[in-house]
Amino acid sequence: MEVLKILKYKKMIMIFFLVSVIFSHYERIYAFELTKDKEKKPIILTTSMDILFSTNINSECENKDIIFRYIYDEEQIKEIESIIMENDIDKIIYITTDDDSNKTFIEMITKSISNQITVEIFKVFNYDAIGELLSRYTNKEKERENEISINVINRDEASRYYIYKEANTANGNIGFIYGNLSEVKILGKEKEFYKVQAIRYSDKKDVIGYIPIKDIKTRQLNSKYNVIVSIEDQVISVFYENELIREIICSSGKKWYETPKGRFIIGRRGHSFGSSTYTCYNWVRFNNNYLFHSVLYNKNGTVNEYEYKKLGTPASHGCIRMPLDDSKWFYDNIPEETLVTIK
Repeated sequence: MEVLKILKYKKMIMIFFLVSVIFSHYERIYAFELTKDKEKKPIILTTSMDILFSTNINSECENKDIIFRYIYDEEQIKEIESIIMENDIDKIIYITTDDDSNKTFIEMITKSISNQITVEIFKVFNYDAIGELLSRYTNKEKERENEISINVINRDEASRYYIYKEANTANGNIGFIYGNLSEVKILGKEKEFYKVQAIRYSDKKDVIGYIPIKDIKTRQLNSKYNVIVSIEDQVISVFYENELIREIICSSGKKWYETPKGRFIIGRRGHSFGSSTYTCYNWVRFNNNYLFHSVLYNKNGTVNEYEYKKLGTPASHGCIRMPLDDSKWFYDNIPEETLVTIK
């Protein structure tokens, strides 16, 4: 009888042990699912003008799809709260320096938003630390290795913009460029200005001057197409995914009206333009009034043979002419935001 009782107890102990093992197994799995870390989507804020102007945090955040804002007055608080809620932000990173101890704006923001938002105070003693902070987050450029980007003016493609002689707006300018189609090379930084190199529109020369940081943006370009224009050969080469798909004979600008050289972006387009004596078809903009388009046609619809025979030699006032069929193909196939290199 005692033996039976012992066996019965042993059996119950074994069942309890097995049940507890099973439940503890599920419990561990359940706990693991609950505690599995989720990558938080951050917004980076600072009240430090030094951080804004002495680092390239703004452009780095843009490249990583991180929202960055410099807070300078209370009116921005509602805007930032809206940004946080509309973009499902669940982490605020506030970057501060020894000289920037103002946490009032951060406290005002966090007071009225969900308590699920994590606030991290990131104190900077060395600006390299900002790079370490941003390295925690995926780099958009690495995700899209094949994409190309260039810096341009943060304006519409047909808007005139002046380049300043010095790092202020009071001492005049050295000329102008147009909109967001012409490359602006950043050479350095001085206060709230970038020192830049750009192609002056009036004489097509490279000039070095200054542009406010806020007026420059980085444009991600179409990574599939690439257009190269050889002034020497008078040929347009079109590449698709690095493979040459079409070569087009062309006419660039003649003497005194040379086509500007450099890197540009394909912009808007239209069916035709002209005057009382001629019409050009299938125009595609690459730098304000500099266009890709067909050769000249007479008003009766026939090709201007005199101008057509000039294809393969510089003949235009700066635009790039091509045969009608090629201009139609270019118009139909080359998308906006395609890189154009003229050399």
